Amino acid sequence: QLNGNLHGNAELLRSEYSDNHENQWLWSLGGNLRYRFNKSNYFINCGYNIRTTYPNQGQLNPIGYQSGYDVWIVGNPNLKANLLHMVKFDVYLGKFSILGGINYSGNHISNLITQDETTGIVQSYHNLKYFNPYGGVKFLHNKTLFDNRILFTLNCELNCNFVHYRLKGKDVNSHNTTV
Repeated sequence: QLNGNLHGNAELLRSEYSDNHENQWLWSLGGNLRYRFNKSNYFINCGYNIRTTYPNQGQLNPIGYQSGYDVWIVGNPNLKANLLHMVKFDVYLGKFSILGGINYSGNHISNLITQDETTGIVQSYHNLKYFNPYGGVKFLHNKTLFDNRILFTLNCELNCNFVHYRLKGKDVNSHNTTV
């Protein structure tokens, strides 16, 4: 038995500032396919989603300002919208399942913090390449107690997750330094 669906979402996000406001449309589209084997508890589920987000005024404003004691925040007017692609799969074998997927964006919006002798600490915004493969296994067991009045569920999950960023052709680690 094969089932599928398509879904979408549009959201208007309004941000209020002291003397101004900003409206942004965020949208997402996706679809899933599910195949069930011969009326059993075994099935395969796979899906694709795409979601967009846009930089806000603070991330785009090139005029810097000081935040706190020694942090200078500078926007980037060249930021592009973030388009996040998400592919996932699940294989359910009764009480046991295997899951995995990949999340990717060529324009992930991220803040980078740098420090040097002349400018001090600077937080700025950049588009990074973002790559996140993941996988895992899950065990699920349901047990009813007290004449089916209480459902007890035991769920054990083990996941492996990796995130990789690139800025202008160079790898960036979690400490925002180029490798």
